[in-house]
Amino acid sequence: DASNIDTRSETPAEEVEDLFSSSNNYFADLEEAATDLGNNIIRGGRLLEGDLTEFARSKLGVTITHEAKLPADVGRLGKLSSWEPENRTLTLLSTASPANRRFLVARLIAGRSQGEWIKAFLEDQAVLTSDASRERAGRALSAYAASAMLMPYETFLETARSVRYDIDAL
Repeated sequence: DASNIDTRSETPAEEVEDLFSSSNNYFADLEEAATDLGNNIIRGGRLLEGDLTEFARSKLGVTITHEAKLPADVGRLGKLSSWEPENRTLTLLSTASPANRRFLVARLIAGRSQGEWIKAFLEDQAVLTSDASRERAGRALSAYAASAMLMPYETFLETARSVRYDIDAL
């Protein structure tokens, strides 16, 4: 309920939580665009790290490297990756799981490819009262889009139905 925005949130994390809650954790336009993007990148039956890395290189001019230790003098993107904007390099920790590396590359692609939509959307959100809130929400929406790229809802639903919602099979 937007009528009590002033009393609900005190931190950027709470504001982002309120944004997602008020949207029922669903951003239709972003999800559709991210799903389409993933479908355009995929070369086989599944969106692989190599497909994502090639897309990042060829379409976005981003270099993806794998290192045993992350560089200390660049912006960290958590414990598993770092970003050097000057030379457009995403460094992934080589010991990270393949699933984590795939997600991190997808998140970078999503943020770069859907960045204008995300920025415009966030500017219209009254619940986000600070730059820190908008930055945090932008990262969250990039992660949301990456998830939609890697696991499109319709494909997941079809698979779930085909295995009769068997959690172990999914």
